[in-house]
Amino acid sequence: MRRRLTTGVHLMVLPTSQFKTIRVMVSFATKIISPEQLAQRALLANILEVSSMRYPTQRAVARALAELYGANFGTTVVRKGTRHVINFILTIPAPQFIPEHPALLTAGLDFLREMIFHPLLQQGHFEDGMVEQQRQILDDYLTGMVDDKQTLAAQRLAEEYFNDPAQQVDPLGAVTDVRMQNAMTLAVAYQQMLTADEVFIGVTGAVDEVPVINAVAERLPFDPRCPLEREVTYHQPERAIVTDRVLKLPVSQAKFDLAFRLPIAYGTPDYYAAVVMNGLFGGTALSYLFTTVREQASLAYYANSTYDVFRQTVIVETGIEAKNVTVVRNKVLTQLHRLQTGEISSARLDQVKATLINDYRANLDLQGTPLNRELTCQLIGQSVSVAKVIRRIEAVTKQAVMQSARKCQLQATILLKGATGDAPN
Repeated sequence: MRRRLTTGVHLMVLPTSQFKTIRVMVSFATKIISPEQLAQRALLANILEVSSMRYPTQRAVARALAELYGANFGTTVVRKGTRHVINFILTIPAPQFIPEHPALLTAGLDFLREMIFHPLLQQGHFEDGMVEQQRQILDDYLTGMVDDKQTLAAQRLAEEYFNDPAQQVDPLGAVTDVRMQNAMTLAVAYQQMLTADEVFIGVTGAVDEVPVINAVAERLPFDPRCPLEREVTYHQPERAIVTDRVLKLPVSQAKFDLAFRLPIAYGTPDYYAAVVMNGLFGGTALSYLFTTVREQASLAYYANSTYDVFRQTVIVETGIEAKNVTVVRNKVLTQLHRLQTGEISSARLDQVKATLINDYRANLDLQGTPLNRELTCQLIGQSVSVAKVIRRIEAVTKQAVMQSARKCQLQATILLKGATGDAPN
């Protein structure tokens, strides 16, 4: 059931007896406007996870969760195209398994209200010591990500491919922007989140809809705000010339990544063909990149592709010997050409579709999946049932895969190699 609590505030209640816990997710979504905004919101999410006026320390938060019979609580940030989302996620035991505390859900909502509406502010700003602590933690995490050369190559490819600086950086922001934040900038970001972000509240578990609606409306009293547009896709302009970049770093294994533009909209029949096409290209263990480039030709330590419909990209990642970069590039493009020309056996097509459907069904066994799916549907203004998703994947034909592959356009590459590598510059 979906219910609008007020303008710009939405509630989704998804009753199910599949799990022995109840999960509540409160999501704040806004349009991405700058890289600095991403850093602010990521740091803000970390701070709001570990303290509030009533629970001023991480130990106090942990005690409160223990009193909720071992509840779990945390925040996450995600990017969906042009939207940035902060999630507050609370998981508690289903009350029927705790007969001595039948009001456990309302107690959990009270905890969420405290963490969201009553942060640890002093004279209108966050405490300097808390900000410094969380800023250093996020700084260390982002620095550690860059130390991973596979992640670094992907980051540099994003910088090379995307025109929008806010799309070039990680959803957690960039280290330089994290270091610029202080108690006042974060207080401003908090007020913006609380009063202007569109809010999506999801509850799933063994719950009754009407009592949940009443409890959420009473305990999470959001004011009205302007809803976002339901177009979340980032549209990167097509480039006439492929840009190639080489980075020399002290690495023993070269990383060669390729960015393809795939202008297909979410939820359309072409979208499901693109999902299957990516599964054939490099998204599954049955893909051409895995079976041909990695296994048969032994040209890559790893070779895979990832499809992001909301940024309309297919990203290929490979770990190679730098001297083989030209051969690997040609081999990757050959695999795409095989899909474009229909060199796809019926058996492989059916196997990949079955793999994708099995993975999709397996994810449904995770309690967070229906809430994340519902959040996506709300953000884009569409709703597709599980059964319909499966039917659409099953219905994808070889011709549809070919058409999808033909829309794939190589736009940028990045080669990260050792300083003494012998790949061309």
